[in-house]
Amino acid sequence: DIEVIVDIGIPNFFTPNGDGYNDTWDIPFLNVEPEAEIAVFDRFGNLLTRYKAGAGDWDGRSDGREMPSGTYWYIIEVPGIEKPYKGWVSIKR
Repeated sequence: DIEVIVDIGIPNFFTPNGDGYNDTWDIPFLNVEPEAEIAVFDRFGNLLTRYKAGAGDWDGRSDGREMPSGTYWYIIEVPGIEKPYKGWVSIKR
């Protein structure tokens, strides 16, 4: 078997401070994969948000509340790619 690894360039931080620059967690590759599903968790494993890539980027909120600066964990499932992408992203405010 041959395993193909696709690097989709997932940013590891964003700064949702309202200055208009880097305010959302934008994963450019997912612009062509609108059915990809992104789930973001806090350090305790609590689900903060789950959304489809075509619905937009994560703005650092959960249930309307701004999440504090810190590290969050994600799972990204892309149709046609068997293994989900897992990792972390930091919010810097």
